[in-house]
Amino acid sequence: MAAAKDKPVEDTSTEDKPAEDKPTEVKPVEDKKTYLVLTPLKHDGTSYAEDDDIELSDHDAKPLLAVKAIGSKPAKEEVDNG
Repeated sequence: MAAAKDKPVEDTSTEDKPAEDKPTEVKPVEDKKTYLVLTPLKHDGTSYAEDDDIELSDHDAKPLLAVKAIGSKPAKEEVDNG
């Protein structure tokens, strides 16, 4: 029984282990919506001019909507070419 006593305890926690040893966390994919840029802005390293379209998740859009930097994209109007 002395051998079992001397056996090292295996660490099963994921703390302090390299990232490749940790289980990967799956984040749910957020649906993105298209918004109209109302004022020039830079988001995630990309610059957008007034009247550009930008696709954002609800989470990313919320603060930009609050300061009126973006707005809801108007519905496309059918053009009558006749």
